[in-house]
Amino acid sequence: MAENGNKRKLYLVESNSTTYVVGQTSGNLSMNDELLNSSDKMDEWERYISGQKAWSASVTLNLSNNANDKQVAFIKALVAGTPVNIFVGELKNDKQRDGVAGSAMVASVEDTFDKGALAARTVNLTGNGQ
Repeated sequence: MAENGNKRKLYLVESNSTTYVVGQTSGNLSMNDELLNSSDKMDEWERYISGQKAWSASVTLNLSNNANDKQVAFIKALVAGTPVNIFVGELKNDKQRDGVAGSAMVASVEDTFDKGALAARTVNLTGNGQ
C-alpha cells in the first residue's frame, strides 16, 4: 500500500483523556514474532513455529509554541517506566480512524538539541500486550 508517510502518525494518548501529543517529525512501529526452531536432525532445512509476539515503537516530536498546556504537561511527564496508550494511524476531528491502538511502557526518552535545528524528544516504547 503506497501512502504518504505524513498521513499516518504515532500518537501518544493520555490515559482517560483525549489529549494527543502532536508535533511528530518521525515515528515507527515494529511488530515481531519470536520464531522457534522446530526442526530435528533429520531435517535438511530448518523449520519454525510461531512463538511469543512483541512490538516496539518510537516517535520523535517537538511541540510548537501553539501546543496547549495539557500537551506540554503530558510530554514533560513521560519518563522511563511510564505507561501510555498509543494510536498509530489517522485522526479526523480528534477521532481515531484507520489505524491500530495499544498500550505500552516508555522504555527511554532521548532529548536532542543540535545546533541549527529544533530541539526534539524521542520516546521509545515497548508494547504491553496487543
